[in-house]
Amino acid sequence: MIEKTADAVVVGGGLSGLTAAYRLASGGVDTVVLEAGERVGGRVWNIPLPGGKPTEAGAMYVCASQHEIRTLAAELGVELFPSFKDGIGVAHLGGRRLQYTDGLPGLPHDPVREYAAALRAMERTEPGDPRLDALDLAAWRDEQIHDPLARQLFDCSVSAWFAAPPGEISFAYALHATATCGGIRPMLRDQDAVLRFAAGSQALPGALAAYLGGRVCLGEPVREVERDDSCVVVSTPGLRVRARRVIMAIGPAATAPVAFRPGLPRARAALANGWVRGPLIKTNVVYDEPFWRDMGLSGSGFTDLGAVPGFLDASPPDGSPGVLALTAFTFSERYFRGNPPAFTNDHQVRRAATLEALAACLGPEAARPVAYLETDWRRQPYVFGCQGGLRPGALTAAGPSPHAPVDGLHWAGTESADRWTGWMNGAVQAGERCAREVLDRL
Repeated sequence: MIEKTADAVVVGGGLSGLTAAYRLASGGVDTVVLEAGERVGGRVWNIPLPGGKPTEAGAMYVCASQHEIRTLAAELGVELFPSFKDGIGVAHLGGRRLQYTDGLPGLPHDPVREYAAALRAMERTEPGDPRLDALDLAAWRDEQIHDPLARQLFDCSVSAWFAAPPGEISFAYALHATATCGGIRPMLRDQDAVLRFAAGSQALPGALAAYLGGRVCLGEPVREVERDDSCVVVSTPGLRVRARRVIMAIGPAATAPVAFRPGLPRARAALANGWVRGPLIKTNVVYDEPFWRDMGLSGSGFTDLGAVPGFLDASPPDGSPGVLALTAFTFSERYFRGNPPAFTNDHQVRRAATLEALAACLGPEAARPVAYLETDWRRQPYVFGCQGGLRPGALTAAGPSPHAPVDGLHWAGTESADRWTGWMNGAVQAGERCAREVLDRL
């Protein structure tokens, strides 16, 4: 067992933990980062395209009002570029292929109006009422929306925000999470002009790790956190670090394998026990060129076909190769309607269903990719799924300040963010908040 001492230990080498460590090290604090896996970035991960250019297997977007991550990227010299959005969008709904430039294409007026009214009702609801935490999003939806198509549109939106079914997410938590993004409609408007990282989103945690150098220890899964009045001791199978402060920069569910002595603070235990993990598969479908652009299409759209709830143009800055990125949520049979039961577990079945759906939207060329790259986040070690949210009752059980420091422990991760929780910007904001907390106490 190797013994070390430091002023601060950061548990987790994702974007939030590395941001915290970067700010601490820049302030002269002796800092050690313990990352369980063999790479940095967590849910921010690049994979290579044919020819070697990177694309994102996980988080990829930066919105215009996400100032924390844009400032950090500029500080580190990590380039952003405008994501391609020009052209006509395509939807496939009810057996019909529809095109649109704005709004919801070719849908009956009444369902769209009912869906929009529900979003406005969410925005008008005050999030502080504890009774709302007893409701799940599906129950609230059923009170507000009666048209089946309007309910389907609402469920698609919720699934994109949380990667979890509406029946498992607290309505109060949904209000909290969307409020951190400025509200539902501002959040949606902000996504009309998004940015991406020219070298893939993992370039940002990569730049942070390069600055930190030997302070980052890979392959060190934390198994125990012991604290007393004088220090906190963090242990992995091969390393023991004694520090004055510890930043836990991992998601609520990821604390499950860690033994806390004394036990996990009550508020954090409520978050860990109440967290719904997002069972998400992200796919990058690769073509020689973005052929849809020559057709005047944006490469983005949504469907009610099981394999492809939505897709978008994720091509590199120079447009070569062409890449369509899409996510499938493995929790809802509705998304897999008409597909064999093996859909969620059989790669070849998923591939065939995905290409069939893309061809229905973009034409037969979409069925002939040069590569099909799939990342199943359910099976990524130490990550515990993507996005997610809190079950009904968990927000109340956690209390008003679940992210407040306790006995030398601080809580980072995008789930603890005050701005843009669930996004990369939230990870940066939470990491910077924790760094300030530690600097104030050392």
